[in-house]
Amino acid sequence: PQVRNLPSGLRPDRAPVELAEPVVVAEGSIVPFGWVSAYDNRFLFVAYSFTDGTSKPVAKTTYSDEGGRTWKPLPPPAARNLDHGTARGCAVGATGDGVAVSSGPGCAGLGCANPRQHLTKYTFTGTGWKAESPTILDSDIRHCGSNASAVRLSRGPYRGRLWASWGQIGRAHRMNVHVKFSDDDGRTWFPWGSGAALPGFFVPPYAPPNYVPLVWSDFGEGKIKLLKVPVTTDK
Repeated sequence: PQVRNLPSGLRPDRAPVELAEPVVVAEGSIVPFGWVSAYDNRFLFVAYSFTDGTSKPVAKTTYSDEGGRTWKPLPPPAARNLDHGTARGCAVGATGDGVAVSSGPGCAGLGCANPRQHLTKYTFTGTGWKAESPTILDSDIRHCGSNASAVRLSRGPYRGRLWASWGQIGRAHRMNVHVKFSDDDGRTWFPWGSGAALPGFFVPPYAPPNYVPLVWSDFGEGKIKLLKVPVTTDK
């Protein structure tokens, strides 16, 4: 795997910080899309969503090389489809690199001839962030992706490898999870095995006969619980 090397002589400012007065970074919100990352106290990165009047939200990115005093815009990620939360983004390492994942506009489905899952990486260069050329993460989705996440391995024999996972609806119209990895810092992506589908997940294509599955989180016990609720056709 490719392990990124920052410019020699770069000394991060990671001294203890104190709570200061908030500053306005931009008009927008990190909901439904956005994240915050940093290289040190000086270099800060923010991705966010912005809605202008009645228009749909769009994704934007900005960074500061002055500890948040001033901010500079960056190119937005590809295929911004934020109308119902199909886009996700996150930091992927201690340097402040970030990854944005988004489905194609309008959702991929029977009415869309170009189903794609797009990925845009933001790389810290030592003086700021660079928006890399977008790549196709998945070209076999049949609906909008969901709950995408990415991480970089920080140690071990595969140090530097990027892993990405996302939910999707496949050709059989069943929900599943796809997982891929990249050894060239996000330019190309490969399935984890003979295919990208992750084994072990289970989502029934329909409810069991005479039962409706009910799933919820029990925060008191820290567990996810399942209850099969019997139903009847009697009125």
